Amino acid sequence: NGDCGVVIGLADSDSENNVLCRFSDGPRLEISVSRLQLQLPGSLRIGDAVITTIDLSDKNGRVAIGDRGIVSGPSKTDRAKKVVCRFPNDSKFVVLPSLLDLELAGGFRVGDAVVSSLAISDQNGTV
Repeated sequence: NGDCGVVIGLADSDSENNVLCRFSDGPRLEISVSRLQLQLPGSLRIGDAVITTIDLSDKNGRVAIGDRGIVSGPSKTDRAKKVVCRFPNDSKFVVLPSLLDLELAGGFRVGDAVVSSLAISDQNGTV
């Protein structure tokens, strides 16, 4: 569960829904594409809600710092470094993950300063 691998070719079987993959611990496995997720740069996933940290504009539209978008996949021209994001104004931009903040539950972002509104404890401690 969660092992990283690489697609290395067509499946040996006749199934058109399978691909052949090699995983980090060595095995070569035939896997249904429905059981795989594309690994995107910046540890992002398709469907992640993100927030831009810079203004972006081109012939297709414009987004400003703080606009929210959704990761829709890898860049077609630079799959290893960039992702495609769609924004509510129907604009689509190819972006480096370092120019995006991942939007967490409640609209929080990594690095936000917070104050607990009640006493909470778990296996890691108490606040």
